[in-house]
Amino acid sequence: MLDIITICDNGNNANTYVVGNDKEVIIIDPANRLSNITTAVKTRKVLGIFLTHAHYDHFVTLNEVLNKYNVNCYMHQKAFNKLTNLMDSCAFFFGVKNLKETDKNKTVFIKDNQVLELSSNLKIKVITTPGHTDCSVVYQIEDVM
Repeated sequence: MLDIITICDNGNNANTYVVGNDKEVIIIDPANRLSNITTAVKTRKVLGIFLTHAHYDHFVTLNEVLNKYNVNCYMHQKAFNKLTNLMDSCAFFFGVKNLKETDKNKTVFIKDNQVLELSSNLKIKVITTPGHTDCSVVYQIEDVM
């Protein structure tokens, strides 16, 4: 059965989702405190980090989470350059003065209708949804988006 935990510990940040089963999970939009994310993950194996798009409020703790779990980050190719651009990521509007670079070696670019099979128990379908941003995607896992 699919387990979905929603974290929102700051009114300025988007929800972070920890999605998976009792053994393994993915993290969608690492926007909240690392301590709350690790509490939700527990001892489960993290298979990857996923961004729905590259607005700052959706990736506030991305680099911390990448360092903690040493996994890949999956995102639309147009999202990557926004991660270090104060205006394109809207970080400027949150009072952020600089952004740390994300390791490109830990980045996997995803495409529309791609199905990622990170384990035998977890398949993730990518659906591009440009509109809010040109790098917006939705992830379908089982019957949940």
